[in-house]
Amino acid sequence: RFRSGARELCQYLDVRGIRRILLDDSSATVEEAADRAAELTRQFQLEAWCHVLSPADAAKLYAGDPAALEAAGDAVGLPLSSILLLSAEPRAVAAARAARMPSCYFARDVPGYPKAVP
Repeated sequence: RFRSGARELCQYLDVRGIRRILLDDSSATVEEAADRAAELTRQFQLEAWCHVLSPADAAKLYAGDPAALEAAGDAVGLPLSSILLLSAEPRAVAAARAARMPSCYFARDVPGYPKAVP
């Protein structure tokens, strides 16, 4: 499920020709993640995602391991300094910061989630 404002942000990026990478934490397999990316593309009338993180890479990222970000940068041929991570997961944002990658915390209004990034 997209968070409020995410669709509009993706559409803005599409208009500007800025590539997007999908981090899908709800898929168990690479195939499910690719299907989810295609579903979001159709549902929200977006351009195709330039890369979809595998569930294994998503798990690494959520554990705070920046290696998944480095692999994503390699997959799209961009240095990490040219990619912005938007995430509601504090450990993912911390991993991006550890990799010296621009990042932004996307607030999640769910009881029990932190209100700020550590």
